[in-house]
Amino acid sequence: MSRRIAKGLLIALVFNFAFSYSTIAAGPQTPSCGNFKVSTNELIAGVKFPKGSYQINAFGISCTKVMGSKGLFAQFLKLKDKDPLPKPWRYLAEAIGAPKFSSSAGVGFRVQLITPISTPTSQSGNNSQPSVKPSSQPQTPSPINSPKESCPTPLLQTPVDLSKVTSILYPGQERGGNYKAHGGFGFDKATDNLVTVKIPLNGKITRVVRYRQMGEIQYLFEFEGNCGVSFRFDHLRKLTAKFEAVVSAFPIKEDTRTDLVSPPVAVMVGELIATEVGFLNNVFVDFGVYDMRQKNEASKNPTWASAHSQFPADSYGICWLNSLPQADSVAVNLLPSRDGKNGKTSDYCK
Repeated sequence: MSRRIAKGLLIALVFNFAFSYSTIAAGPQTPSCGNFKVSTNELIAGVKFPKGSYQINAFGISCTKVMGSKGLFAQFLKLKDKDPLPKPWRYLAEAIGAPKFSSSAGVGFRVQLITPISTPTSQSGNNSQPSVKPSSQPQTPSPINSPKESCPTPLLQTPVDLSKVTSILYPGQERGGNYKAHGGFGFDKATDNLVTVKIPLNGKITRVVRYRQMGEIQYLFEFEGNCGVSFRFDHLRKLTAKFEAVVSAFPIKEDTRTDLVSPPVAVMVGELIATEVGFLNNVFVDFGVYDMRQKNEASKNPTWASAHSQFPADSYGICWLNSLPQADSVAVNLLPSRDGKNGKTSDYCK
């Protein structure tokens, strides 16, 4: 699934994906300019900004130009709901992470909802479903400084039955004209969509979306691992009851902008999340992993980092093929790439 149509995770990157994930929902990589309170539900260029406290991070522009009653964010909030942003500003609808505004490459700011103000609603009877709060924030991973626990060795348990996998989508490569920090598993010999997907690492559900693509309903989940590593699945087709209960609280969308799950819902390694994946006659599942404890090796190249500056999750993506149990890691590395053009070329897998 194209991430541009689709940091944090995370916030959370991540990248989005996605994608760390404790109560973090989407964290930029630049120092915060501070918080800005939005007192009423607002629309900027047709995008919803629920009332609450927002953290603002600027890049390539001073905080003084963004913050305050005369700053850019305040000016944008004063626009009529469907008014366009003043040129050269634009809203980056395809960016992974908290909502982002940019005037040119490397210049702009992000606003991340950190304290939503909910409207009280009356409830009757017992409700066993997880507590969720809708949010229009897109997915993002965000860096984690103090993970709750140490990461296991190996880092991940294999989320699918490798005996059914015929090909691998490599993370950290161009596919379909867009850069993909996530990879995936292909089931090219499958005669149906019956593929089970399991949680690979203890953590929490932080963001979700159910959306319509090619006439079919698809599900995207982002997770914050308890040890500072985030992960995401996309193109899930049929969910188990627990995960269906989480996502059913949100409307079906026509895009992949994710909704914040608050409070996050705990998940355990080995837990079954889905029993079907992909589309009719196209069976696959996207899988991305983001180590929010430190940036990856690719990001240390200044040219690469500059080219990926608008997608912070890219700098935290990892080659998850090498983080599976040893025998499974060997097996997936021997499988062919599902992408015929770029093959096994990857900025993460060396």
